[in-house]
Amino acid sequence: MRSCIQIITRNIIFRIFVKGTRFLFLFQYLPAELNTFYLKFVLWVPPEHYLNPVRLFFILLWGAVGLRETFQLLDDPECDKLGRQSWVLVTIVSTELLICLKFGWETVTKPLPKHIALW
Repeated sequence: MRSCIQIITRNIIFRIFVKGTRFLFLFQYLPAELNTFYLKFVLWVPPEHYLNPVRLFFILLWGAVGLRETFQLLDDPECDKLGRQSWVLVTIVSTELLICLKFGWETVTKPLPKHIALW
């Protein structure tokens, strides 16, 4: 068991943390999910509107290709650049996040209720 942990620690986890910029790309995919709910709430888009599934479908397609390119950057020692589709996804998610912050600053900056923060 200990040898498995050492192999995982040395080979996989260490390669992710070799460069700080590589680790930051992993967190780019998390706001894509959160933006879905904030965009509907902040821009008052009803859940049954046709733009919601269309947006999710395109994010699914770009996300799959972008995740593959990000994984190749993290796993392949010969790969030194992030792919085009990953940059497209980073740009889309960043733009959506800026829209959510601009139009919903009151919502984003509200403090958590005490019973949720303590949980």
